[in-house]
Amino acid sequence: MRHAGSCWKYGNFFELVVQYGYVLREGETAVPQEIKQIWTDAMRIRQITKDNIRLGRTGREIFESVKKGLTEAGFNVNDVQKFHKEQDPGKTQVSIDLHALGKGRNAPRIGSIGPAWEHEIPLPLYHHFMMEFFIYRASPSKRNGAE
Repeated sequence: MRHAGSCWKYGNFFELVVQYGYVLREGETAVPQEIKQIWTDAMRIRQITKDNIRLGRTGREIFESVKKGLTEAGFNVNDVQKFHKEQDPGKTQVSIDLHALGKGRNAPRIGSIGPAWEHEIPLPLYHHFMMEFFIYRASPSKRNGAE
């Protein structure tokens, strides 16, 4: 599976190169449904995030909008980058961190981590940032004790 760069309506270009591989286990003839699901979830998370980024809004305002969109779409948004066992194992969990790319840190941060003052900076035109999102989903085979 591969997905590469895109340009969004405000003229900013972002590069996303994702290359994943899955080695079929003995007896498998296709990628397991849980792997297909996490890929589908990743593309939905990315689109919801992209759809909620607006010029002039602060990182905090954008993150609240992204969080609302993700929650409405059925995702659990985590405030730290880790899997929470106590949450619904049937839901995909995600942690978002969009931070400055390039020189300086005087830029907005969209997500739940980082210093508070970065969350209060408005998003300027042509700002470039790193889009990091961490996706967690319980594996049915692990939940059932299988390897």
